[in-house]
Amino acid sequence: MLVTAPADSTDQLTVTVSGRPTPPASTQITAPAHAWLSVVVAAAGGHHLSLTGPVGTPRAHLAKAVSRLMPDLARRDTGIVEAIWRLRPDALRLGLRRRPPSLWRGHLSSDLDLLGGGPHLQPGAVSLAHRGVLILDQAGALPSRTVAGLDDALAHKRATCTDEVGTRTYRAGFQAVFTSTRCHCLPQQHQHGVLFNCPAGSDDPAYTERLATLTRHADLHIDLDTNIACPHYDLAGKDLQGLARLADTAARRARARMRDLLVRRTADLTPELLAHPRWDTPALVRLRRHAHRRLSAGQHTAVARVALTLADLAGRPGPDHTDVHTAALLHGLHL
Repeated sequence: MLVTAPADSTDQLTVTVSGRPTPPASTQITAPAHAWLSVVVAAAGGHHLSLTGPVGTPRAHLAKAVSRLMPDLARRDTGIVEAIWRLRPDALRLGLRRRPPSLWRGHLSSDLDLLGGGPHLQPGAVSLAHRGVLILDQAGALPSRTVAGLDDALAHKRATCTDEVGTRTYRAGFQAVFTSTRCHCLPQQHQHGVLFNCPAGSDDPAYTERLATLTRHADLHIDLDTNIACPHYDLAGKDLQGLARLADTAARRARARMRDLLVRRTADLTPELLAHPRWDTPALVRLRRHAHRRLSAGQHTAVARVALTLADLAGRPGPDHTDVHTAALLHGLHL
């Protein structure tokens, strides 16, 4: 995968993804530069990511890139992931065992498939994606009961299956990537393929509410129909291995900084941990003052975590004002 900046725009990046396992096939993917930056940030810091855009934008390609850029699993996590997958003999895991699992689920997925259960209380996709990525497409179209189960799994990093025989709880420490169109319109099957029907003005408040219930967990909210200048984080010229090394180096910096906090990913930092004096850089102190006046507690936490990951990507000991400003933009805010 090679990232290059086209000559006519500094706000777009064109990505060439070579076919695997055979090289002849390749795809050109063009997306806003800040969208590619958010993918690298998500991979490095373990942040949940929400990708929104009109039909035709490369939401799926960007979502799949997250797991490809994530560092290899630790040995302990490899054993845990393998143990979970052995409980689902019908599930086929693709890729190397040291790589984070990556799953895709759409709006037609069932409770059983997503959350687990059944006669043998088997784990669902939220558990199969433990320490990996679960891509949820059009999640706002899922039933309210399923959304509530996903919301609980995202909040507590576990999923509980219950039937008349008993109850079983599985780990569900997955990283979510939400992909959705700008309205609630869903793909309708057509005899020549998939046809999208997006009548102007069709807005479903229930869809929006269900989607917001899930995307509130995301630190990164990216609109693929806009451009945000991120000149201080230039990804042009780096291939897939280069981007992966960048994400891996940032993840290592984060783990070293947080070792005594028993936290391995920046996205796992809680508001209580972010209140520690070690984070009192001038930029984060200023952000804290903004939080009292203009930001909710959740917005402050998300921006601070993303700013820390941006600092790790840039090799800085702590976030500066550029990191905080960019983090706010990637969260969908303007400070």
